[in-house]
Amino acid sequence: MIKNFLMKQAFKIGSKNMPKDQQEMMMRIIDKKPELFEGIAKEIKALTDAGKPEMYASFEVMQKHQMEIAKLLQGEDIEKIKQIAKDQLGAAAK
Repeated sequence: MIKNFLMKQAFKIGSKNMPKDQQEMMMRIIDKKPELFEGIAKEIKALTDAGKPEMYASFEVMQKHQMEIAKLLQGEDIEKIKQIAKDQLGAAAK
């Protein structure tokens, strides 16, 4: 319960530039299976601690978990999901 709260707070801070509706959608997805996102965060951290750039580490881990994430995204607005991905890829390229 406390872990979930802290994870949500970290997400809110990290997504402060994201539109409110996109933030809310991501929070719903995180609420569905918080342990998945906690594991993803740990895997990304392990890779970055080993020297891999964060963008590459994130991409690698998200690819590994893409089927699980796709299941969580069922029922969500696909256009919003595409916009989030586009925005995040654009931000990572800067």
